[in-house]
Amino acid sequence: MDPVQSISDEQLPALLGALAEAARADRQTANRFVPPRVGILEETAARRHQFVLGRRGVGKSTLLRKIESIGDEAENVVVFVDIETLRDRPYPDVLIELLIELLDGLRDRLKPGAWYRRDQRVARFRVRRRLAQLTATLRRLLAQPQVAQRTVRELQSRASGASVGGGFRLRHRGQGVDATAEARRGKESEESSEGIEERTKMDGLLSAAVLIRQVLAAAEGALGPKPTLIVLDDFYHVPFEDQPDVLAYLHQIVKNLNIWLKVCGVRHRLHPFVEGDPPRGMQIGQDAAEISLDITLERFQAAQMFLEKVLSGICEPLKIPVDVLLTDGGRQRLVLGSGGVARDYLHLTQNALRNANERVPNPSRPHNRIGAEDVNEAAAGLSALKQEDLARDAGPNADAVRDRLSDVAKFCLDVNGTNVFLVEGTHLQEQQWGKEVQALADLRLVHQIGNLSVQTGSYRGRRFVGFTLDLSNWTGTRSEKIRQIEFWTAEGRQEARRARLIYTPGAADHPALAPVRPGPQGDDELTGDWVQTDIFSLLDQPPAVTDQTVETVETVEQQQD
Repeated sequence: MDPVQSISDEQLPALLGALAEAARADRQTANRFVPPRVGILEETAARRHQFVLGRRGVGKSTLLRKIESIGDEAENVVVFVDIETLRDRPYPDVLIELLIELLDGLRDRLKPGAWYRRDQRVARFRVRRRLAQLTATLRRLLAQPQVAQRTVRELQSRASGASVGGGFRLRHRGQGVDATAEARRGKESEESSEGIEERTKMDGLLSAAVLIRQVLAAAEGALGPKPTLIVLDDFYHVPFEDQPDVLAYLHQIVKNLNIWLKVCGVRHRLHPFVEGDPPRGMQIGQDAAEISLDITLERFQAAQMFLEKVLSGICEPLKIPVDVLLTDGGRQRLVLGSGGVARDYLHLTQNALRNANERVPNPSRPHNRIGAEDVNEAAAGLSALKQEDLARDAGPNADAVRDRLSDVAKFCLDVNGTNVFLVEGTHLQEQQWGKEVQALADLRLVHQIGNLSVQTGSYRGRRFVGFTLDLSNWTGTRSEKIRQIEFWTAEGRQEARRARLIYTPGAADHPALAPVRPGPQGDDELTGDWVQTDIFSLLDQPPAVTDQTVETVETVEQQQD
């Protein structure tokens, strides 16, 4: 009999409610923020432009809300702009609305307290008035058509040489076209010339850049020596092709001011920089640093410790020990099912607890205690939410990414009968299908488990990145036909190094093989050190030069790269 008691039905409602609230990122839940690593708060609040990257649900917004909530204590001024509220806005409207949100946020931070001296209150009042005037100007610009036409007429007299100008009109047009016209009056002593000048909203913004910068400098002076952090949460909701232009403009108006941009988003949906003459945007490593919040399954034990610390912060006020809530199998399966993502972990815990409450208890599966099977059932329900994220976040590539997931799942489950697959690192960088695999990892539909450095055999000099399918792809009746590779164990790492697990497009069309079993199987084994590294640091490395073929499904078959 299980010596550990499960929680009571009386404790259940409070815990379910706390789990539901904790999965939401706001000022209240920010107080329970658990840093994924030491110093992350201080690093993100530093005086430097930064890209804060990570998968949906890893805690980017909560981290930034935490920085916002401790702004006064940390001697920072934080302006939080939720870019999702500007979703589907065309360019440059999205930039104009972003600037309005920014100016309104600064105006709010400049409200003088009752303890301010009279001169300080007057100074802040003047800056707030300038911010309000500039905001009103931007709102008028936002209301204008995308393209306006300004008609200029000039009347010249041959006798006097005098001239006059006049006329201004706006007209909405789908696209700008330059046009000029000349007309001569009947009198020989006078002639009139007419020109049509087109101006776009972007022309207006470019003209206003100096004024906006001056007002920001005045706001900076009124706020004192504190750095001002501009948090752009979920920046990937700005149209993909317009992101470099939005960032270039923002970078221009805050350059050399004590104002710092914190751009938050999912890696594969960010497009911060474009090479050119001149280049556009903000270049990671040059104009801004990068901070990654991802704790992936390549550090399985670290992910488990972090996630259970998050859960403990919810359970402890309710006097519910985590050991009472979870079985050993349930603890491990929650980490695997979440892929190291805190929000998915909390959703799985909440739904698995409901399953544990509603099922018929038995000695091996106590009532209100989460086991591995409860998590499996909950993971299947989470699949629909992830598919919605795919449709929303993958943009125009959604169908291709969905097809890639189908092909990968068929290769793993139908061909190899297991959950793990490998992709050569250069393919992730150079091939479109490899970038689709990266997108699947960002969307939490596959999870990175490590980077394998191959030292011997026909794979010398090559690197393979290991992935596992998300638990939602192989739970239920289908899971009975596959054998899970426990890649977080020493034995599992050896199993995951087999050449039959190397995925390339079309590999799923090969005949099904016998399920992967531990020990020698007559299959080439990838040997070498299992290197725990970030997949995206691998992508920055130059591709290895080799003339060897890659063995994909069967060792007797070879395909050219």
